[in-house]
Amino acid sequence: MKTIHTLLSLLLLSGNTWAQSFNIPPPPQAGPVVLKNANIYPVSGPAIALGSIRFEAGKISAIGATVDEAGAQVEDLKGLRIYPGLIDANSSVGLFEVDSVRGTVDTAEVGPFNPNVRAQVAINPDSEQFAVARANGLLAALVTPQPGASGILTGTSALVKFDGWTFESMTLKAPVAMHITWPQTNLPAWLPAPVREAAIKAAQDNLSRLETLFKDAESYAALKKAKRLEHSNLRLEALVPAVEGVLPVFFHVHDQAQIRAALQFASKHKLRAVLVGAEDAWRVLDLIKAANVPVIIGGTHVEPIRRDDPYDTAFVNPLKLFEAGIPFAIAMQGDTFSTSLARNLPYHAATAASFGLPPDEALKAITLYPAQILGVDDQIGSLAVGKQATFFLIDGDPLEVRSLVSRAFVQGREIPLTNRQSELNRKYTEKYTQPKE
Repeated sequence: MKTIHTLLSLLLLSGNTWAQSFNIPPPPQAGPVVLKNANIYPVSGPAIALGSIRFEAGKISAIGATVDEAGAQVEDLKGLRIYPGLIDANSSVGLFEVDSVRGTVDTAEVGPFNPNVRAQVAINPDSEQFAVARANGLLAALVTPQPGASGILTGTSALVKFDGWTFESMTLKAPVAMHITWPQTNLPAWLPAPVREAAIKAAQDNLSRLETLFKDAESYAALKKAKRLEHSNLRLEALVPAVEGVLPVFFHVHDQAQIRAALQFASKHKLRAVLVGAEDAWRVLDLIKAANVPVIIGGTHVEPIRRDDPYDTAFVNPLKLFEAGIPFAIAMQGDTFSTSLARNLPYHAATAASFGLPPDEALKAITLYPAQILGVDDQIGSLAVGKQATFFLIDGDPLEVRSLVSRAFVQGREIPLTNRQSELNRKYTEKYTQPKE
């Protein structure tokens, strides 16, 4: 034991990169702060040139051309820009660390139907994924349970801020939604017939079981309301808020067949639906608009579904939703690979802007609009009096890859932007600037 203690002490004192990679969550905001001479982009309103923002106790107390500076720590930003923190509305951040190390992966539960699963409790607050993403302005994400090999009804998600000691302290809202990954029944014809038929049959069986489960949940909710329940059921209990319309149901879909089937299912069971992914949304705009269902686009850096689709299908999907008047947001794809690249979220929005989406709308699609869809626009997503002081400082447009985030605040606390990647960059920069031995 003494040997282990000595070794740990030496590691901590040695100043090695591993020891320095840990980011310590700062304490709550101690006193009022005023940032002045900043170009402020509230998102929900016009930009404020060389204005000021005052925040105290973690919330914005004043914003405008000038604010009261009495009793506050005042900093001159000399023209830096301030934007609200970016939000990824489809993520598995905190649920895994290294894909190839099974012990660090907790993204999905076993089996197809797990409505009682809560992604919130599996979040690792020490994950390096948070530090890497927030270095580019991403300060909140909806952590969603993944489907695994056969998952259909995967459980509930949680919206978390990228700062905190525990998953409880990181949580902004939970549960946010129940998640259903809609099975694929429209499989390509080139698949071997036996494989294709078996897959279609398995999907149809799962959809039949899903229908039965929701009918049972509706009956369970009715019995509960009438106080006639004899025994509780964890799975049906978890579904009660969804079938009663209290909790939204997020349908993860891709092609138009899935979209049509999911919307029909939601209408039949009177569910508050949101479509996630929805690469084929542009094909069924009238149907989505008639259903009054928001869409969370699963990234723009994806390939078209069909070989004969236009090359820019994913690039113009946000524009077509905007032109149709359908509420939408731009997010990542939600799997572990895309979550590892969550820092690139603003560039997905930038691609949509390059293909016709107004730049202001592209910015809203990763700030205000996801906050509205997730039901937290009274807290984050824009800069206004009474909202959380969650924002970042940057030297240019966040949709421009050359812009650099210099500082970030979460609920009034300035958080460190160092991470494993920045430390490795510093290490090897130092290596090639030192004199050779």
